[in-house]
Amino acid sequence: MQGRLKLVRSDRGDGGWSLHPPEATDEEIASGRAPVLASGGSQYHQGAGIWLRPHDVDYQHAYAELARRAACEAKHHARRAREAAEAEDAPPPEVAP
Repeated sequence: MQGRLKLVRSDRGDGGWSLHPPEATDEEIASGRAPVLASGGSQYHQGAGIWLRPHDVDYQHAYAELARRAACEAKHHARRAREAAEAEDAPPPEVAP
């Protein structure tokens, strides 16, 4: 489940992380223009040598947010297509003599 999203870790060593959509570019992420699907802090597990987050629940939240955004975008595009079709079917405006 963790394959598509882009994980970014803070370069400050504070455990900060964020998950971004797969289409986000490095430039968009670095500049702060890429959407953040989930983010938070983490602690480092010295014994295991790993950061404790993000974990599966964080990824689940990020994928849910990605799906929500995709549904909103699809709804928006469907509305625009419907409006365009209705505009084509409308009678031409009357021209004053």
